[in-house]
Amino acid sequence: MAPEPKRLADYGDFASFGNSVSAEDVENEELKVTDVHFVMGKTGEYAFINAVTETGEIISVRCGGMLILEALHKVLAANAFPVQLKLVKRGRAWIAE
Repeated sequence: MAPEPKRLADYGDFASFGNSVSAEDVENEELKVTDVHFVMGKTGEYAFINAVTETGEIISVRCGGMLILEALHKVLAANAFPVQLKLVKRGRAWIAE
């Protein structure tokens, strides 16, 4: 009998994507960002922002805002996690406060 095939889940960090919410779902909430993963989608780059809410819930926030992405790339390059974040929508743009 052939051995059981290995599972892709054994090789990746997929747990952080299980509780994914959109930026709109956490607008104006204070978050502690612990990590970020960047993904290319049909309309461009977006991020899965791993964060902890004020109530201690661990979530992954989907956001494609260009200004947020630019800042997250800088934080990742500087290895500066964790950082505090409040996502706010100004017109059509997402900004951080």
